[in-house]
Amino acid sequence: MGRSFAARHPVLAGLGVLFVLGLIIKYWWVIAAGAALAAIAYGGIGVWENHRARQGAEHVRRQELAARATYEHNLYLQGHPGGVYGQYHPPAP
Repeated sequence: MGRSFAARHPVLAGLGVLFVLGLIIKYWWVIAAGAALAAIAYGGIGVWENHRARQGAEHVRRQELAARATYEHNLYLQGHPGGVYGQYHPPAP
């Protein structure tokens, strides 16, 4: 293939670098605002994912609690002491 573009055309490469550097100096505030917006979006996505994970865990916890309540209610209907005391039976006298 051969040499790179910068090696073949050093003057054009130098002018391109100066042009890009000039854009960065002239429009630094646009670059800074874009970086700030990207950081806010990245942080917002993280917060949203964390919220969804906590919401899912709370949903599972509530389902487990409802299943346990149904189980203990059925024990109560059958006259079993676990239906009244649940997992924590009173100490034997």
